[in-house]
Amino acid sequence: VVIVMVTAQIHLLQDETVCHLFVTGSSVNKSRACNYLSEYDSIFLFYMYFVWCPGPDLNRHGRNGRGILSPLCLPISPPGQKAKCSGRAGYHAEQQSKAPKRPSQQLDSRHTRQILFLYHREQRQYSRGRRLASPRGEFRSRLGFILAAAGSAVGLGNIWGFPTQAASNGGAAFLITYLLLAFVLAYPALMAELLIGRHTHRNMVMALGSLPKRSALASLGRLTGIGGLITASMILSFYAIVAGWMLGFAASYPLSAAGMTATGDWLVAFGSTRNLTLMLGFIALTMAVVLGGVEDGIERWSRRLMPLLIATLIALALYVLTLEGALTGLAVYLLPDFEKVLSGDLLIDALGSAFFSLSLGVGTMLIYGSYLSDNENVPSVGAQVALVDVGIAVLAGFLILPAMYVADARGVAIFNDAGGLISEDTLIFSVLPALFETMEGAGIWLATAFFALMSIAAVTSSISMLEVPVAYLIERHQLSRRRATMLAGGVIAGFSALIVLNFGTLFGWVITVSTRYSQPALGILICIFAGWLWQRDSLLQELKKNDADAEQRLFWKIWP
Repeated sequence: VVIVMVTAQIHLLQDETVCHLFVTGSSVNKSRACNYLSEYDSIFLFYMYFVWCPGPDLNRHGRNGRGILSPLCLPISPPGQKAKCSGRAGYHAEQQSKAPKRPSQQLDSRHTRQILFLYHREQRQYSRGRRLASPRGEFRSRLGFILAAAGSAVGLGNIWGFPTQAASNGGAAFLITYLLLAFVLAYPALMAELLIGRHTHRNMVMALGSLPKRSALASLGRLTGIGGLITASMILSFYAIVAGWMLGFAASYPLSAAGMTATGDWLVAFGSTRNLTLMLGFIALTMAVVLGGVEDGIERWSRRLMPLLIATLIALALYVLTLEGALTGLAVYLLPDFEKVLSGDLLIDALGSAFFSLSLGVGTMLIYGSYLSDNENVPSVGAQVALVDVGIAVLAGFLILPAMYVADARGVAIFNDAGGLISEDTLIFSVLPALFETMEGAGIWLATAFFALMSIAAVTSSISMLEVPVAYLIERHQLSRRRATMLAGGVIAGFSALIVLNFGTLFGWVITVSTRYSQPALGILICIFAGWLWQRDSLLQELKKNDADAEQRLFWKIWP
C-alpha cells in the first residue's frame, strides 16, 4: 500500500462519483478515503491509499517522470522537467486542469503557499539525492543478513548452556536428536518469522496485525506483537547485566597484568555499583550499533564481529584440545549413550535448545526478515542461518567440555552436589576463571580471549533485541532512529537498573517470566498466525517472489 499526500478541494471531492475517479485502489480504500473527505469543509492535505497490483491493473495509476506512482500526477519530477503521467489518473488530471473552475474551487493564497512549500521541499530533497521512499533499511547482501541473523541467534546460551546439556544427556545422542528437532520443528518456526517479516516489511506489531482479515484477529495479532516487544525488552534488561559481567571479566585480566590490580578486582567482584556501571556500558554499546541503522549499524558490525567470534572460538578450541584432560571431555561430548535417546528429559532439553538457540518467539527474526530484500530466497537463506547457528553451538562443545575436564585434571571441581556437570553462570564465572588461574601467563590471554568471545556473542544478540522496540517506535510513532533508540534504550536501561538494585527478588523472576513462559507462548502464536491465519495462497505468492517453482520445492511440500 502506497500513501501519497495530495492537495484537494472538498467541494469537488464531496461528489462521490468524482471522488472515486480520483481515489484509485480497492473499494474498501476508496470508501474509507471518500467518507473521510466528506466530513470536512475546507481545503486540506490528506492521505490517499491505493494498491499497486501487477498485471493490467497497473494501468489505473499514473507515473511521473521518475516512475513514482502518482494518482493525481503531483509535480514531483526532477527540476526542469515536466511531470508526465500515463493511465487513467493522468487522463483525469489533464481533463481537470482544462475544465473551468467555479469560484468555490479556487485556491486562496494561504493554501497556495502550502502547496508551493511542499513542492519546493520535495524538489530540494530530490536535488540533494534523498530517497523519497520509505526510510526502512535493508540488508545490502545475503552474507550480511546471514551473519546478522546468526549473530542474533548465537548468544550466551549457545556457548555456556548447550555443551553441558549435551554432556548430561548422552553426548552424541543428544546432538543427533538436537539436529533433527532443529530442522524438523525449529526451522519452520524460524521460517514463519522470516516470511511474515519479509511479506509485510513492518515491525512485529504492525506485521502480525496486518495478516488476519477479521478485525478481532487483527487486534490479537497486534497484542501478540506488543507481547513480543515487551518480552524482547525484558530479556535484554537481564541480558545486559550478565553481558556487563562478561565485559568486566574481559577487561580485568589485562588490567591486573598491567599492575592495576584494584581495578581488576573491582571489575570481577559482585556489587550493585559494579553491576550498574557495567550494565550501562553494555547498553550504551548496543545503542551505538543500533543508532547506525540496518546497513551502517547492524549489518556492518555483524560482518565484523561474527567472523571474529568464529575465529576466536576455533582458536581457543584448538588450544584447549592440546591440554591434559581435554580428550576425556571430548569423549564425553562425542560418544553417544543411546539409552537416553527415548528419555523424556533428553527430548525436552533438545527441543528447548533448538528453539531458544534460534532466537524464536520475541520478534527478532521477524524484524530482520522485514529488512530482507524481496530478491532473496527465504527458505534457502533461513536454512543457512540455522546451519550457522547450529554449527556454532556444536563447535562451542569442542571448547567448553574439554576445558571443563582440563580443569578437573588440575583439581578444579566441575561437578555439583547431585553429581551433574556445573553449567551456565557458575561454569563461566567460577569454574573457568579457576582454570585460568592455574595456567599462569597463558591463562591471562586465554581468559581475555574467552570473555571477549562471550562479549561478542552477547552484543550480536542484544542489538537484535533492541531493534524490536526501536523499529516499532520508528514506524508506529514516526520517531527518528536516534530518538527511538535513545527512548527504547533508556527505558530498558532503567528497568535493568531496577533489577540490579533488587537483584535477589527481580533477576530470577524476570528470567522465568520472559524465557520460560512468554517466549514459548509467543512462538506458538506466531506459528499459528503463519500456519492458520495467513492464507496459504498469500504465503505461496510470497515464496514465488523470487522462485516461480516454489510450490514444487521440498520446503513447500513438507513444512507449510
